[in-house]
Amino acid sequence: MAIKHDRYSKILNNVLGKIRPDEKKIMPEVNRTIEKINNILKKEKIDASAAAGGSIAKGTFLKNDYDCDIFVRFDYFYDTGALSEMLGNALKKAFPPKNIEKLHGSRDYYFIPGKIGDEMINYEIIPVLDIYNPKDAKNTTDCSPLHVKWVNKFTKKDKKLKDNIRLTKAFCKSIGVYGAESYIKGFSGHVVDILTIYYGSFLKLLEAARKWEIGELIDATGTYKTRHMAVMDLNKSKTQSALIVIDPIQKGRNASAALGEEKLRIFAEKASAFLKKPGEEYFIKKEYDAECLKKEIVKKAAGMKASAVTAEVLAKIGKRDVVGAKIMKAFEFIRDGLSANEFKIHDSGWEWDKKNKGIIWFLADSKKLSDHYTRIGPSLKMKEHADNFKKAHKNTFEKGGRIYAKIIRKYREPAEFIESFKENEYIKEKIKSMSVRKL
Repeated sequence: MAIKHDRYSKILNNVLGKIRPDEKKIMPEVNRTIEKINNILKKEKIDASAAAGGSIAKGTFLKNDYDCDIFVRFDYFYDTGALSEMLGNALKKAFPPKNIEKLHGSRDYYFIPGKIGDEMINYEIIPVLDIYNPKDAKNTTDCSPLHVKWVNKFTKKDKKLKDNIRLTKAFCKSIGVYGAESYIKGFSGHVVDILTIYYGSFLKLLEAARKWEIGELIDATGTYKTRHMAVMDLNKSKTQSALIVIDPIQKGRNASAALGEEKLRIFAEKASAFLKKPGEEYFIKKEYDAECLKKEIVKKAAGMKASAVTAEVLAKIGKRDVVGAKIMKAFEFIRDGLSANEFKIHDSGWEWDKKNKGIIWFLADSKKLSDHYTRIGPSLKMKEHADNFKKAHKNTFEKGGRIYAKIIRKYREPAEFIESFKENEYIKEKIKSMSVRKL
C-alpha cells in the first residue's frame, strides 16, 4: 500500500532548510577558481577548458559539504597518457605547488584545498577527454561530464528533483552507506542520482528499497527487459554486486558494481524504519566520537550477553580512501583470524575519523575457549604421513582410522589473541599502532 507523502512533508522541508547550501556564497569562489585554471591553460596554449563537475555542476551539493569536482576537458587529439602530467604542470603555475597534491586513479588527478570564509572547499581537478559520445571514452572518467548532462536534463524538467537528490544523499551519508570507495562499498553519487531520478523522489525510492532483493535490476533507460539479459550483456565480474544499476551513459556498465550487500541491507532497513517513524535524525551525520562509540558497543554487548573488545588504531596519514582501505583490511584480517581460531563472534565493525584514527570492535562469546583443541591428522593408512604427524605433536590419539592431536591453546580470550596481532607483519603494514582493550 502506498504511503501518504503529506505525513513526511514537514520533516523533509525542515531537513532541506538545513542541507540546502547558499549558492550565492559558494559559486563565485568556484567560478574564480575555474577562471584561474582556464587562464593558465590559455597562457600555456593547451587546447583544453575547465568547468565545474559533480554535484556542484548538478546543483545538488549539500551545505557545509563542499567537495568540488572540476573537469579539465582536453581536445580529443591529445595523447590520453599525457593529460595528467600536462594538467599538473599547468596547475603549478596557477597555484602554490605546495598546495597541490597528486592523487592516483585510473587517470591521475589533483587535489587543491580552498576556503570560502571560514569554511573549507576541496577541489579535485580531473583531466578528461572532451567527448560527446560515451563510445569515444578512453577512460571511465571521460564520461563524467556526460553524467552531469544526463542529470541536468531531468532536473530542468522537474525542479524538485534537485532537492530529492539532496535528501537521498544526506540520508545515505547519515546512515554510513554513501561512497563507492573500497572501504565503504556504498552508493556512489552517480548511483544516488540514477536511483532518485528513476523512482521520481526520495520517498518513492525508500518505498521501493524495502522490497529490493539481492541482485535487483534497476534500468532507468529500459535497455534490458529482464535481469538475465543484463547479466548476459554486462561484464560478469560487475554483476555480482548487491544491485545492478544500468548506467544510463554507458549501458554496458553496472554503475553500482562497488555496492556491497551489507550497505544495501542497511539502506533497506533504515528506509523501512524512516517510513514507519520519520525523524530528522536520519539526515544528521554523526561525527566520529571514540568515547560515545565505546558506550554504544558496551550497551550492544550487554544486550547480546557478549564480551566486547576494542582495538584503537592509528594509521599512517595519507589519502583518505587509502587510509580507510587499510583500516578495513586490518579489521577483516583480525576478524577472519578470530573465526579461524574458533572464537565465536556475534557482531563486529569499525569506525574512523576520516583521517587516521579509528576503532575496530568485536562482540565475542563471554565464555573462555577450552584449554585444548583437536587437530585432525591424516588417515592411519597413510603410514608415512601419520608417523610424521606423531613426531610433530606430543599428544596424539587414534579414532575411526585417523590420527588426531590435542593442542594446547595459546590464546583462550579474544582480547589476548587480538593483542598478538600487533606483531603481525600484515597488520604492521596497515596500522602504525594499536591499543587493545576489553570493555
